[in-house]
Amino acid sequence: MAVYRKRWLLLQIKPSSFLLSDNGDDIFQTLTAKMIPFLGHVELLDLQNAIDLEILFVHAECPSSGRPFYVVLDEAQNAAENYFTAFVSSVDEAVQRPVLRELLISWLASTAVFIVTGTGISRDVIEETMRSAVVKYDKYTSVSETGNFDTVMDPMVQAVAISQESDSNDTNELDQLAYVSQFIPPAIRSDESIQRLLRRVALWLRGRFRFTTGFVSELLAAELLTPHNLLNQYIKNITTPPERSHRSVVRTELSSLPGFFPTDSSIFVESGENYELSDRTTFNFQKLLASHDNELATIAIITTRFWVRNDWEIPNIAPFEADFVEWGFARFYQEPGQKLSSSRLDEPLALLALGQWLNAEFHESIHHRLAMEVGQNTATGKNTLEGYLAFCLTKLLDGCNQLNHIFYFSKDAPTWTSQRARLVSLHRADAASDIEESLVTFTSRPSHSIGTYASSPEAMVEWLQHDRDAPICFPPTTMGPDLFFIVKLEDNSRIWVALQSKYHSKSLLEPAVLRGAVRSVTPSSYFSSLTDKSSVTDLLLDLPDKRLDAGKYSLLRVIASFPGETRLERGHTTLKDMPFYDDAHPIASLNMTLLAEVTKDMKPQNFIRDLKHHPDYFGVEFRMDGSTNLRDNDTDLDLSPIAPSNPATTSKKRMPDSGLTDMLATHLKKRKKKDKKDSPELWRGPQATVSNRLTPVASSSGIRKKGRGRKKPSQRKQRATSSYMGSTRTVTANRAAKGLQSAEYAGAAWAKQSAELVELHAAADGQTRYSVISKGDFADPLVTCAKDLGETQIVAWMEHKQRSPFCIPTTSNPDLMFVLKLADGSFIWVVVAVTPETSDGKNLLTSLAEPSLFPGEEHDTDTSLQQRAIQLVNTLPSSGRVPKTGPTVLRVVASFENQIQLKRRTTKAAPHASLSMSMFQRLTAAVSSLEIMTQIADSVLGEWDENTETQKGKGRGTKRQNSFPLDPDGEDEAGTRKRKKQTPALVPSTRVLRPRPQKNPTEDKKKKRKEA
Repeated sequence: MAVYRKRWLLLQIKPSSFLLSDNGDDIFQTLTAKMIPFLGHVELLDLQNAIDLEILFVHAECPSSGRPFYVVLDEAQNAAENYFTAFVSSVDEAVQRPVLRELLISWLASTAVFIVTGTGISRDVIEETMRSAVVKYDKYTSVSETGNFDTVMDPMVQAVAISQESDSNDTNELDQLAYVSQFIPPAIRSDESIQRLLRRVALWLRGRFRFTTGFVSELLAAELLTPHNLLNQYIKNITTPPERSHRSVVRTELSSLPGFFPTDSSIFVESGENYELSDRTTFNFQKLLASHDNELATIAIITTRFWVRNDWEIPNIAPFEADFVEWGFARFYQEPGQKLSSSRLDEPLALLALGQWLNAEFHESIHHRLAMEVGQNTATGKNTLEGYLAFCLTKLLDGCNQLNHIFYFSKDAPTWTSQRARLVSLHRADAASDIEESLVTFTSRPSHSIGTYASSPEAMVEWLQHDRDAPICFPPTTMGPDLFFIVKLEDNSRIWVALQSKYHSKSLLEPAVLRGAVRSVTPSSYFSSLTDKSSVTDLLLDLPDKRLDAGKYSLLRVIASFPGETRLERGHTTLKDMPFYDDAHPIASLNMTLLAEVTKDMKPQNFIRDLKHHPDYFGVEFRMDGSTNLRDNDTDLDLSPIAPSNPATTSKKRMPDSGLTDMLATHLKKRKKKDKKDSPELWRGPQATVSNRLTPVASSSGIRKKGRGRKKPSQRKQRATSSYMGSTRTVTANRAAKGLQSAEYAGAAWAKQSAELVELHAAADGQTRYSVISKGDFADPLVTCAKDLGETQIVAWMEHKQRSPFCIPTTSNPDLMFVLKLADGSFIWVVVAVTPETSDGKNLLTSLAEPSLFPGEEHDTDTSLQQRAIQLVNTLPSSGRVPKTGPTVLRVVASFENQIQLKRRTTKAAPHASLSMSMFQRLTAAVSSLEIMTQIADSVLGEWDENTETQKGKGRGTKRQNSFPLDPDGEDEAGTRKRKKQTPALVPSTRVLRPRPQKNPTEDKKKKRKEA
């Protein structure tokens, strides 16, 4: 009897899964439609009365039995959002009420317990509805963490899983195995195919219950036939991107990407047609597409980390990014012992679906994210070039290209290199299982991530003995290579490939670096610090179907350098003293031309080609010994002096063309003939020199001397054009150099060097290190871009103990501080004072003089902190490339609205210049995290008192009509900038600053003369 009750319940819950009529309608709907024509009016009333009486009877029995009567309203988001304006308030007709509120009000008259549930619904909408509908809101409970297969279930359920002879030690996996096992007949639970299916369910469907329950529903509907085919199809359907829109970024043959297809069970997959599965729309990509750039950047960062390597620690999502839960990508998760739940974006299906969508739909693709980080040492500390190459290898090694086309061989290439090559993964389910082979393509593999990171020799041994299923391994730094993987040739033979990546901006890889790279990929040098390497070398010998004519270990050594060429076929003077070069294992270099061809249609288009011609625009070269395998983004500062380089040998750099920066493509295309000095970022690129980014007031005394007369033709040729808010200022570059040379700073060339924003910090070993802060870091919400530091913390920040690239002191002078690293390896403090008014800058520069810096409170008599801060301003390390020749401090005055004209002679203590805040915003308008820059400007400006022109009662009171980022396309035919009449959404500042009084002696004299 219990069996029939269960079947009757299941039939009522989902009748379509069991019984279907001829036209596919619900059986109960069909039965009702056939009965109604034969029922009279009286009979229908009697039926309705019988139903009402039954409900009243059940309802009356609940209080006496102590069991409440539950009413569940599911999919409440439809009533809360789709019909939000269905009713109006009885008090104020302008206030609209959703239909959900009226339902609750009408139902709450009863004593039933109501459960309102929904997915993809704003929590704020539900709570606002409940608060307005219910008088005693506190008696109701809000539950967000509804359970998942990461939590421990009832011990009895675990016992069921253990009784199935499962050898898993993961309690989370046991929970999932127990749930799925109850739907599988006991007679087949012990089959090898079913046991593997349970493992695969735990691997791919981890997370919310809905992923597992959805698959179980499809499995039952298919009567358990070909379950592995069904699981593959289920994963592919969920991860398939929605219909492509006009924002596609790759060609048709690439953009129509299918969903992700797992290849970890090829021996159990049977040939046959694909299943027609139910539409299980889980993710709302439309809302994600319409979201803010910061949210998209967060999605791209987390997805890229998950896609490339499996060792990233995925953080909890910030509260303002809880929309990801509403859109179906994230989930609420409650840590054991914690009362509050947090949001997490860590489920394999969600991240795989996001990866497929980003690659097919949006300009923030995984390729775009990895490409923009090439050559940069990111805050995460990972080598970005090797991650980019790992991503691209899935397209290069797809079985369509010959091995000697993918790699350039330095010597005579073996005959077997003319075969086509494919990336494969060798893995096994457990130690007792046989080794299985899985194919790897751009959209399919046997693992979540392309690569796995081996943090130790023991972890490397695990991958070599095929206990990990990722196709590419990132070995530990003590081993040597950057990438290790297996390639299968057309004759079914296999070879190991050890690859070393070198980001080098010179045209040719230096001999010392090349020697170190060759040594790192040669097997005899692996784990050179270990006394016993047999565990590694024996596993290299055990490669199945290895080649006997590819060296002892059937291994190919590969050097990949970029944008500088590797060029292994050099003269004997380069490699003659290198015993590793003549090793029996073949050696080759990666064909970057083929890589450029394969990736040319991915955003950013033609990235490889453009980066080869403009290496300094995208990345930073950190030169190191070729035998060193540093992967840390913290570069040591060697304070020992090194002979300066010859400026005459430095090649001139050009600005990259429009194809390099997607967001400014249209803008740069229009301007490249008019203004080649514009850079998409303030301190990034070969033209981002100090003198170009700041108004080049020439002399150290701040005077732009008058009466120079006509310029000579030679001077006119050297003029550099910089645009400020629609007007064009033409400045002679060599005038700035001449003015600086006349001061005490003989090395005036420092002002014409390229500069980049860096973060200095003291390491645990006592050394000072720096990290380059790039566009990718600003888009990363994990990077702190500004700290409002008190006076004590200012000293700690200047001593590099506070990790933050910007410092916004709570004192009045300066308003902003940061550090720039110049091309010669030296560093310079930049102290900024900001005013909202037009000013000659004299008083601002005076406020930046040493006696005025870091003033304490009026009652504060202790000046030790101020003296220490001033002492630190005059102290900065050099990276060790060249001797320190320039100044240590650059004083900058900035206006939020107008360009400050520095005309008066001031102190000679430090060079100075002015910066237009409007120029600052315009240069950063294309950065994906513009708000970070505007927040910095906003925090500096604060609120101004009634002495300035303000709009009463409107926010901070600053004059906003000029404080906006310009539209990259906002340019007329004459080349002038068109001004948008809109107000940016700047985050309000909690800091109030007093405006500095601006005195004009000339006006004072005229006023006194007039009064006299």
